[in-house]
Amino acid sequence: MSKLSKILMSVLLVLFASAGFSVFHFSNAQDGVVSYTIPSAEDSVYICPKATSLEEITPFCPGIIILKLGETVNGLTLTATEYEGQEYYAVLSFENGGGGEFGIVERAIYDLNNYIQNLPEEAFKNNPDQRKNALRNKLTEVFAKIENKEYQEAINKLQNDIREKADGYIDGNLKNDWIINPEVQKEICKMIDDLIIYLQNLL
Repeated sequence: MSKLSKILMSVLLVLFASAGFSVFHFSNAQDGVVSYTIPSAEDSVYICPKATSLEEITPFCPGIIILKLGETVNGLTLTATEYEGQEYYAVLSFENGGGGEFGIVERAIYDLNNYIQNLPEEAFKNNPDQRKNALRNKLTEVFAKIENKEYQEAINKLQNDIREKADGYIDGNLKNDWIINPEVQKEICKMIDDLIIYLQNLL
């Protein structure tokens, strides 16, 4: 258990920060609805109210709530507090689930998944629902690798297992594409390439 979870007995969930990424740790606190993490430059966090394990805390969890500093959404308010001279986020009125820092990587993966999930059926070669679900699962794996600081592995998966499903009109092979709309491919490849460039700087 972290230092914060030992001292702040009213804290329901405590965030651990590691290389810019944070996930909630479920504690045994009985009451209280406050959770903490070191603020990022983004001044944002995401909440997964339906999460029951750390594995379910991702930037595209069901019912995700994104909070900016000073903002209230669905009764949750993101504010800041200070502990031992260091500033922390405080998520008020938090009752269940988990969450993490909504930084550059989280936002990029969230936007990419959102874009894919909202594509019309005709953007896919076939089985659009299955393809969307499969791509979400692949992005979940990418996010897990990033959290584990396996940046090269995350890059490889983005490049060879996700991008190649939508790059036939850009620089790939049309035969193995799942997504077949040229304009959609252009947007997806740009989003993935931008994320890869960012991750390469972390190597």
